[in-house]
Amino acid sequence: MSIMSFRNCISVSSLHHFRIRGHSDGIEGTAYVDEGTVLTSAGVSAGIQLSLYLVGRMLDAPTALHTARLMEYQWRPEQ
Repeated sequence: MSIMSFRNCISVSSLHHFRIRGHSDGIEGTAYVDEGTVLTSAGVSAGIQLSLYLVGRMLDAPTALHTARLMEYQWRPEQ
């Protein structure tokens, strides 16, 4: 049984794989999925978005926005 067996997930390359094997409910149209203790993202840019989201969740939104500006990354917190 997979660690993702009972969780939603996002993965561009394996979304179909997850669905046909019944491991999880794949979610389309979002950069990342937050399932509490397990977070997944759909690629490199989505990983950056997920990282900034985590900065906001663990610290605060202004710190996440400041981090994005330092990285020269145009981040939209709403995904």
